[in-house]
Amino acid sequence: MPLLTLALLLPTTPVTAIEIAATPRADNLPVTAASRPQLAAVPAELLTHAYTEEEFLVSGTASLYQWSEAAQQSAVATGQRQRWSLRLLVRRPQRAALASGRVIVELLDASGGSDSAPVWALSAAHFMRQGDVWVGLTVQRAGLDALRRANAKRYAGLSALPATSCAAPGTPSASWDAIAQVGALLRSSSRENPLAAYTVRQLLAAGRGAAAADLVTYLHSAHGQQRLGNDQPVYDAYLLASLTQAAAPISDCAPALALDDPRQHVPAADAPVVLVMTEADVAAAPAVRLSDGDIAGAVRRRYEIAGAPAAAPPATGALGLTGDSGSPCAEAPNTFPTALAVNAIWQQLQQLLHEDKPLAQAAPLQRDAAGKLQRDPRGNALGGVRLPPLSVPLLAYGTGGQARDGSAVAGRRCALAGSQRRFDSTELKTLYGNRAAWLKTYQAAIAQAVAERWLLEPDAAVLKAQAATAPVF
Repeated sequence: MPLLTLALLLPTTPVTAIEIAATPRADNLPVTAASRPQLAAVPAELLTHAYTEEEFLVSGTASLYQWSEAAQQSAVATGQRQRWSLRLLVRRPQRAALASGRVIVELLDASGGSDSAPVWALSAAHFMRQGDVWVGLTVQRAGLDALRRANAKRYAGLSALPATSCAAPGTPSASWDAIAQVGALLRSSSRENPLAAYTVRQLLAAGRGAAAADLVTYLHSAHGQQRLGNDQPVYDAYLLASLTQAAAPISDCAPALALDDPRQHVPAADAPVVLVMTEADVAAAPAVRLSDGDIAGAVRRRYEIAGAPAAAPPATGALGLTGDSGSPCAEAPNTFPTALAVNAIWQQLQQLLHEDKPLAQAAPLQRDAAGKLQRDPRGNALGGVRLPPLSVPLLAYGTGGQARDGSAVAGRRCALAGSQRRFDSTELKTLYGNRAAWLKTYQAAIAQAVAERWLLEPDAAVLKAQAATAPVF
């Protein structure tokens, strides 16, 4: 029988669900003078928001999966079971009464050889001002190995799940059930639950890059089969960022899927799925697509953020106009505020789940017949989600940068950082006439972005404050 052929088709026959019978065990890994978490947050940043951080070793037993040949069912449990042990990093309000009830579980990305938390890096300020709990889960084999290398004693209990003869450096076979079981633990009344004192109203899964590819495979396997006692999914929604690669292999020894295999796509599920792509992602991987819209109860959105580079920029001066001294790149790195768009998308997901308010829709980035991104005369991309710094621009934002010295290491860094060009005085006068006219247009664009739910009020206040002192004209 044929496999699913469209990413938006819902199964006509429900997958047999297995209620999660047992939640995992969680053991606290204490902080000492000689031992602290890898990837720990900056303490001052957490204290400013009255947040705290703890680390746990969480362990359980998982079913393994394989791809199915049955119609309407993309994966089945093999009957084999494996023990697993993973690292859990929890950042939460110090007082449970101040927590929002939302918990974001980020699958940590170890593409660079060790754990990183790109979703936290983008939206930490938003999570903490909301009172959200953030949980980082190490699932990729490279992340587990890097933890043991960094502190063999602290992380001695971690398992690579398992080390088979065909083990790849990606995500181990037992991870799919482990992801579900960790979510069930966080929602449970178990004494093992690190959030036992907190009320969990919404549980959302997130991942960026290779971790987003992990979530595609999770959606094909454990999402439909590992359920809560009321047959509801463990996770209420999913946010996949920068999905520019194929879905993760379902098991260490599974043959590679063809690139056009439907199981490489984000499948239909009974939980909202949002795909967030930067302009750089779209330019690098134009074939990674997700149809937009709501069909038969499946909520799907694909957002393409115009102007956004592959790497989220650090905090910058007013509107990115302060220059960049000492950069290894030939051009100034792209300072587009990607995080502001992502924060707004998080807020929309919250409103969908809590208020049943539909997610906004946005046009994709414009392409020509050959798939090449289209740009205005000044070099900025057309279409997509457009924040005020792009709709009323002072800069041309590029998504590819080059190293000054031509070295490979700097070249990779500069490619991720992107580039930008500040408009000269002639261009500014042609566009706006004078500073007062620019400021009026810019403030109107901020108000419009807030009204259309692409910008949150606290982030709008930051843009307004920057604009008031920006060295324009």
